[in-house]
Amino acid sequence: MLRGTRFVLVSEIDEGRMWNMMLINRITGGDPLIARVMRGDPFELVPELRTKLRAEWPAIMRWLIDGAVHYFEKGGLLPPQSVKLSTTDYLETENEVADWLRECTKPDPNAWTSSADLFASWSSWAKSAGTYVGLQKRLASTLRDMGYQPAHNSKKPIRGFRGLVITVSAANRPTADL
Repeated sequence: MLRGTRFVLVSEIDEGRMWNMMLINRITGGDPLIARVMRGDPFELVPELRTKLRAEWPAIMRWLIDGAVHYFEKGGLLPPQSVKLSTTDYLETENEVADWLRECTKPDPNAWTSSADLFASWSSWAKSAGTYVGLQKRLASTLRDMGYQPAHNSKKPIRGFRGLVITVSAANRPTADL
């Protein structure tokens, strides 16, 4: 497929980003592409993936059906207890948002806090903790996944979250002496 390839690196797409479907269709569609070897002349490359897969479609379909039957008969994926415990421990220790929530916020069923204020607190905490800040959208998505309810303020058309109040400025949070 990649004539004379020594090394090919493909990374995952960034969180919150989407696949470039036009590019994927162009690469896998069978239409000729113009390619070139570094410092070389351009040449025409015809992707062969679709042709190669077409011959395998019956086997691929059988594999999908067998896998689905197995999955539903077993009740889904059943990891061993040791894997479940290790996963839970890992997720608890690696959940920076949960750490920020414990240190800088408190639940309050009557409270509403704007997304901008929450993100400012999170950003400040994350920077001081040396962790990735990310996008405001990512924080909002994580808070929704954790069960916090997004809501608009009844007095202002501003997005925010119900049930959460900032208690400690991340800039004023206590730090451990090293």
